[in-house]
Amino acid sequence: MPLRFRLIALVLATLFASLALGSAVTLINASRSVRTEMRSALLVGQQTVDNIVREIDGSPDPQHDLDDLVASFKGSRHLRVSVTGGARAAEAWPVKDRLPFGGVPKWFVEVIGVDPEIDRVPITIGGRPSGGVIIETDPRNEIREVWNELTGSFIVLAARCTDGKSAAIPWSAAEPVGQSNPAWRFPEFLLTRSLKILRISST
Repeated sequence: MPLRFRLIALVLATLFASLALGSAVTLINASRSVRTEMRSALLVGQQTVDNIVREIDGSPDPQHDLDDLVASFKGSRHLRVSVTGGARAAEAWPVKDRLPFGGVPKWFVEVIGVDPEIDRVPITIGGRPSGGVIIETDPRNEIREVWNELTGSFIVLAARCTDGKSAAIPWSAAEPVGQSNPAWRFPEFLLTRSLKILRISST
């Protein structure tokens, strides 16, 4: 095999290895980040519900207090809260983030591997059990945020590889929604290394 072809093969192998390593590190960090975010949201939800449920037993209008409790979770990104059992049913679903790069593939959700967690806080009205408040985490919005971030990073990488003018595009352009989380952002040094390798292989 000619030396040029060997060099091209070596460069491409290094490129793919860099991308594979960066993807693996990013996905591991992303999974940890999503799981931590869900646990934090559940803890805050539990504390909020516990504080209100303690006061419901002696409330003159416990059903109104329960309705207000559920309504207070409307607009949450990570929690689904519902009242079940003896009390009148009520439910609040998490808001759904926008998806600038389309829906999240099922395989990506499985790779992140964070399942919903559920907790139940019992309700007592008039000294008698009266159902409970169900708190359930919903990791979909956090997974969407990770997907949007990673997709944006690869779009910027592809754009910078197409021509010299695109090289001026900053990596911050890959942050389409919200605040970027550096814990699971695709390692910038690997993106830069991959870009240099691609340019070398094209010469």
